[in-house]
Amino acid sequence: MKKTFKAAVLLELKKPLSIVELYHQSPPEGTVKVKMITSGLCGAQVNEMSGKKGDDKYLPHLMGHEGYGEVVEIGLGVSKLKPGDHVILHWRPASGMSMPGIKYNSIDNVEIGAGPITTFSEYTIVAENRCSVINADEFIALALPLLGCAVSTAYGAVVKEAQVRPGQDVLIYGAGGLGMALLFWCKLLGIENVSVVDIHEGKRPQIEEFGGIFVHAKEAIKNNQYDVIFETSGVVSNVESSLNVARKSAKIVLIGQTGLGLPVKFENFLQFYDEITLIASTGGRFDPDEDLNIMYDLCAENRVLFNSLISHTIRLDQVNEGFELMKADNAKRVIINFRMD
Repeated sequence: MKKTFKAAVLLELKKPLSIVELYHQSPPEGTVKVKMITSGLCGAQVNEMSGKKGDDKYLPHLMGHEGYGEVVEIGLGVSKLKPGDHVILHWRPASGMSMPGIKYNSIDNVEIGAGPITTFSEYTIVAENRCSVINADEFIALALPLLGCAVSTAYGAVVKEAQVRPGQDVLIYGAGGLGMALLFWCKLLGIENVSVVDIHEGKRPQIEEFGGIFVHAKEAIKNNQYDVIFETSGVVSNVESSLNVARKSAKIVLIGQTGLGLPVKFENFLQFYDEITLIASTGGRFDPDEDLNIMYDLCAENRVLFNSLISHTIRLDQVNEGFELMKADNAKRVIINFRMD
């Protein structure tokens, strides 16, 4: 093993990530070292890089929170993982030991921080409770990182938070990676009446491939038409419109986050008293210990559709290009494949 490994690091807000060489170290107590195989790019990193949530007091630091890899070393106290295990890395904690963070040294003698989970690096040290063991499956290796965030958040939002039932009318704002993951679960669970709103006409074919109905953002949507509304874009006007299109007893699940300090106004706030539930999603309340094996089995059984959630595959040093690809009309999820390096 080389003395160093490559990582994508956020040095400054509103700047591209930098590829930095970091020195290897052994995992401390309660952590494991993972050799990354694949990692997903998520809108959460876009928000982080842009400063959407405000100042970042932890700069410079590593990035990424959904991944798939192989455990190569374990720290003291780790009991549920061993070298050779293939694992999903997820931002929601599971059972096991935790840690507040870790520091790496770069070859330029700069100290680089990292939280309990990061995935944009050839190797990463993560808390035991951010890893779950799965069976290795090369056929779905590219899509497996999505079980760490996008697909797991969508599963929880559909099954746990909104408890969507077949026969209900569903509206999804945004056909990005998370919107498509919501549509993926709706298709698998037999929920057929799903409309997806997006600004890109190019999204129509992939939405229809997943059994959804494409609605261009410029089209007028009838009021009081939907039983469940998922807002994934974080666009204020979509959040405000969600109440207008909700039926009596509807559930509105807010997954996308608006910018810091942006006001949200509802024209007819009294409509909430019509038994409407507003849910601020917390990762779909996904519990890795409870839900991951269920999701894994369903995704493996529907591997062709699961793999079709991926639109682009990149190398680690193309990570900034990957964030640009996320804006494309045909974009779904963008995956870093470390085996391409």
